[in-house]
Amino acid sequence: MGLMTRGASDVPDAARSVYQRALGEDFASLDTHLQGYFGPIPIGHVGGGRGTYDIAGSRLLFLRPIFALFARRHVLFPELGRDVPFTITNTPSSTAVSAPSGHSSFPSRPGSWKTR
Repeated sequence: MGLMTRGASDVPDAARSVYQRALGEDFASLDTHLQGYFGPIPIGHVGGGRGTYDIAGSRLLFLRPIFALFARRHVLFPELGRDVPFTITNTPSSTAVSAPSGHSSFPSRPGSWKTR
């Protein structure tokens, strides 16, 4: 776990988690348990989780076309849903950058997604 307790400048950018890149040097001031949770996933391991979106999408109709554009990149949901279950799996590549894939259960658009 030494990688997770070093300062942000000690770790190559490709090997840092998105949280390490966002927090910069402040990442090292997090509690070690938080560093482990928000740090990079070690090569050969998988991070995953499941949950339920209380509300997914937007209640604002004028935003739905914009959300539809982002939905092509698997970022946002153009539909509005409540209590939408999801699972996500983050698998690091050889460069230790996370490659998330997941599944959401919208009645109007069930199925899996994977980042490109």
